[in-house]
Amino acid sequence: MEETQPKEVLGFDIEYQNGTREEQVVSAGDFEVYDSKGEKMEVYALDTLTESVQAGKHVNGPAAFGVTGNAPYEIFIQIILRVAKQNGLWK
Repeated sequence: MEETQPKEVLGFDIEYQNGTREEQVVSAGDFEVYDSKGEKMEVYALDTLTESVQAGKHVNGPAAFGVTGNAPYEIFIQIILRVAKQNGLWK
């Protein structure tokens, strides 16, 4: 499988405050980036944020997307909140 290199790489910093009562995971994959033609961009394989964040805590980190050069770009976030924590004793 051949990987293609993007024309440009769009990088930005993520700052996430976990305002829930449960641990959450946040990553660059929680973001969607679209160019001016409506094309969805892909996460670019750099050192991007993927972190677990405890209730009431925050985290900062980078995100990078391969982009087409068709600016401006729109950035959307969709974090799926985990509402139940699974605890148990496994034998």
